[in-house]
Parts: sequence; C-alpha cells; structure tokens
Amino acid sequence: MVTCRIMTLWGSLLILICWSIKGQAMDSLVVGMGQGDRNWIQIMDSSRYVSFAQDSIWLWDMEPGSNLARGIGARRGVALLGTRKAEDGQVIYDGDVSTALDPDQFPEIERTTPLMVYLGGSFRVNRIRLYPRLDRINKHRFLQEFKVSTRPCAGNSDELLFRFWPSNPNTETVVDRRFASRDACYVVITPTTHREWEIAELEVYSEGTALEGVFVSKALSTSRDAPLWGKVHGDGGRISQMVVVQTRTGPDPDPVFYYLKMGDELSRGSKVSWYSNAPISRGPIKPNPAWSPWETLDSGGAVRSPSQRKYIQFRVKMPEPGVCLKQLVFEYAYPPLVQDLVAEVNPTLVKGGEKTEFTLSMEVYLKTKGSGVHPADSGFRQFQIITGAQIHSVERVLIDDRKVAFSWTRDPEGFTVNLWRRVVQDGSFIQVVFQGAILRDQTRFEVRVLDQRSTEQGLKTAYQFAREGDVEPPSPEGRLLVGLEEREGETIRVITRVAVSSVFTPNGDGVNDEFALGYTLLKLMHPVPVLVEIYDLSGRCVRQVFTGEETIGSHGHVWDGRDGSGAMVPPGLYVYNLQVETGKGTECQVGVIGVIY
Repeated sequence: MVTCRIMTLWGSLLILICWSIKGQAMDSLVVGMGQGDRNWIQIMDSSRYVSFAQDSIWLWDMEPGSNLARGIGARRGVALLGTRKAEDGQVIYDGDVSTALDPDQFPEIERTTPLMVYLGGSFRVNRIRLYPRLDRINKHRFLQEFKVSTRPCAGNSDELLFRFWPSNPNTETVVDRRFASRDACYVVITPTTHREWEIAELEVYSEGTALEGVFVSKALSTSRDAPLWGKVHGDGGRISQMVVVQTRTGPDPDPVFYYLKMGDELSRGSKVSWYSNAPISRGPIKPNPAWSPWETLDSGGAVRSPSQRKYIQFRVKMPEPGVCLKQLVFEYAYPPLVQDLVAEVNPTLVKGGEKTEFTLSMEVYLKTKGSGVHPADSGFRQFQIITGAQIHSVERVLIDDRKVAFSWTRDPEGFTVNLWRRVVQDGSFIQVVFQGAILRDQTRFEVRVLDQRSTEQGLKTAYQFAREGDVEPPSPEGRLLVGLEEREGETIRVITRVAVSSVFTPNGDGVNDEFALGYTLLKLMHPVPVLVEIYDLSGRCVRQVFTGEETIGSHGHVWDGRDGSGAMVPPGLYVYNLQVETGKGTECQVGVIGVIY
C-alpha cells in the first residue's frame, strides 16, 4: 500500500513524502483465454447447456425458425450411423439435396442401425424435417417404419418424439413434424424395418430461445492463505449484463461431500469414485458446512462471499443465447483490512416513506502485530453503506462512543463515510447515525470497509464486507434488514406521501400556473404500470397526464390546465386519478383540483 504524508520543511515549504508499506499488495486469479492449467476445460467441474473450449465458454446464438442442422459442422457436432466416421454423416446437413446417407453403402451397417445426430449444443427445437433425394429414381426411398427421439445434453435417455408402426407406416416423401418445444442436444432416428432407405437432408428448427446455461468451476486457490476477495472483471473490463457470476468460498478444496454406501454405513469419497460406483452404492451428496452459500456479485462486480478463505468456486449463468465469455479475473488483496467486521442497524421496523433516524453499529477486530510473512491488518479510513433506502443526511460518527471528524458522499447505491483518522485498533466500536426513509419491506444495509492498495497499474481499492451480528447490547436482534411497520388489520399502501396543489391558475403569468402531483411508491420489487389522468365532474377524461412504468421512490407529474386537444379547460372543479398496477391489484389515489382564472 502507498502511504503519503505532508511534512513542513523550514516552516513554509511543503513536501509530499510517499512510501510503500511492505507486504501489502493486490494480485489476481485469472481464468480462461487458454491460461495454462486455468483454461476453461481444466477448471470445469460441471457444465449444463454451455459449450466450452480452452479459451471461452458460450451459448450458441439462434434465430427463431432457423435450421440448426446447417451449423452442426461449425459447432463441432456430428452425425453418426453406427460406427461410421463423422464425414460420412455430413451429407445429411450439407444443404445439397443431391447427396444422401444410405446404409447400404456400408457393408457392416444394418438398415435398422440408429442414426444419432449431435447438434453441437443444447437448443429449444419445435420442428423436424427429413427427406431422401427427390429425383425420380430415389424419392421412393424414404423412411416408412421408424421412430424419432431427442435427448437432452444432461440426460442419457431418449424422449420419443414420434414414430410410424408397421400397421401405420409413413407414406409421405417429406416428413415434416411440428411439436411442442423441447430441449434437444441429440436427434436419434431409428429405422424399425429392413426396407431400404436414405436421408438426403435432415432439418432441425430452432424455437429461438435457450435454456439457461450454467458453468461451474472447480475449487480454485491462490498462493495466499487468507486472500481478501475483491472485484471480478470479464473480457477486458466489466462483466456483460447478459452473464450472472456467483461465488462461494471455503477453507478446503471440497465444496461438497460425496458419500458412498458401505453396508449400513456411509463413507466419504471423491467425486470420481462416487460416479465410478454403481448407483446402488452411491450415497448422498451434501454441501460442505465450512463453505459459504452461493452469492451473486454486487452491481459493481464485487465478490460478496466471505474473504480470508483460500479457496473460491464460481458459477456462471447464461440466460440468453449468443453469449460468450473468454476470461474472468478475480482480484484479491493481502493482508486483510480486518480480521472480522460485525454490523447491525437499528431500528429494524419503521413506517414506510417516513424520515427516520438510523444507527448502524460495527465491531472491528484487527491483527495489530505481524511478521514479514504475515503482516498486520491494514485497517481502514473509509466505509460504505450499500442500501436501497433513501438517504437524507449523515449526522455523526462515533468511535468508542466519541464523536470523530468525518465527511460523507452520497453514492448511487448508498453513501460512503471518510474518516479523518485510520481505524487500526482491535475492538474498535463504530457507530454512524444517519437520516433516511425506507421504501421497500426488508430493505438491506450492506456494509463494507475500504482501503487503497498499490499495484503495477497504480492504486486500487480493496474492501471487506461486514457480517450481520449483534454488536450493540441494548439491541438483541443483530440485523441488517429493516422492515415496514404494519398495524394490525391494516395493509401498507403502495402509494404514500401524496402532495398536491389543490387550486391553480393556468393564466400564463408565471405564478401557480400548473397543478403539481407528488407521491412516493413503496414495496415494489420492479417497475409497474402507472397512470395519471384528469376528469371533469361528469366523469369524462379530459387529459392523460402520464402513462408509463415507475418503481419505488419519489415521483411527480404536472398538468398545465389543457385538455387532450391542447385547449385550456373551463374554470371549475376537476378530479385527478393516480392509478398503480401492483401485481396484486390496482391501487388508486383520487382528489379534487380547482381551476380558476
């Protein structure tokens, strides 16, 4: 870490002296891009629907209604008739209707040998076409008694799609079947008669969507015993929003335990031994209790999983087709900022939308003495509160019950407090008192401390998350979640804190010319439809002021006194109607407006 201090020389000359504190630095764990033993193939523990190579993982792109068979070769797929080589099956998806796959060309192949086509990935399909050469000589050589099945990548059993029995054989030269969409990695065509047949072209059509792909890594480790996990970067920068990355950390290389049955007893085994044994000998698979649960990276790409654990495992979810990921870089720092950080917030039950004073308390545990191999913890001078609450002000900060100097800045996701003195004492008790409003039930306050570390690219921020716990004796809960207060028999309304100007004069003099409607929306988990309309007393809608989607928070709209055609409305009384579709029904707020000139 680089530390700077301003010193005075000869009473007036200011000199900035900087030095690096030995043993404090940042490093990274890099996966992908053909990185030796950390390429995607080497570090894979499991993969579902995701295609992979040494330098990348991806989901194939697909257009609705596109013929997936045309891309089998590019996707490293294959069509096999018995033991025949890949090139022998390529004729059924080469787009050339004058070439065909005929089992009679190969003396060792029976006419009832199944044709298995690997599509080169997992796809949602809803249509299959197949036919022989359509010239006068060969068009009668179509399949008559056969069945068509599909098989998902994750399974080893075929799912029957359709079949033609000897009592009801196929009579169509071109077989064209549409069906309910299904996940398919393989298409299997099995003739059930010794009649001659051929296939010139097989066409498999995409629905245009894909099942969510999941790639899970093995447990990876660093050269440090207690890394402080930081941000995760993708291909040259931030991770694509089309990819979800989750992590979990632990002290050993076994995130899950595999058990084998030894009579009436269970014995721990390896993953390889578990799968190599017969199903009857396999016991349960259980999570290792020493490992943390899966946590999604925060919006800035930060690892939420506990630090100071040598091993990390990651899971990549790809919900959309056409996504590719070449590299992941996991930053980590050492030594830790602190050994442990415990936090809680109070109160934990408040009225929705109302300004409330909160106290967030933290207990800090540090290793204050170190050695050359294991340096002391660096401490911190900043901490960040990440929350969806509305923050109005930070009133004071106390360390060990004494007020300290600080400054604070509002962030898009909460606020950051800058302390004028570094926290380096073990057992420090920190409290920050702030004013805020809760708009959603079970609003979370995430706490992390920050410090600067030196790298070859310059200074970077290292940070460490707090865990939830009871640190303030008068408060037994020890929570970082705040709920909305609900009186018995009452339901918390979504629309609250409505403020209106009940009378206005739209005469263009610049004073009170508009009707203003302000309100706050609570509880919503995502944007919902909102409508603001103006009615006359006969019930006729004279103006639609707003229609769109809004989420939790404060909102406002104005009406200039004009109707839908742009003409000024006559003086008199009007009614505003605010309507919110909540998912559980429609909530409305109405009121009277006076228009005078």
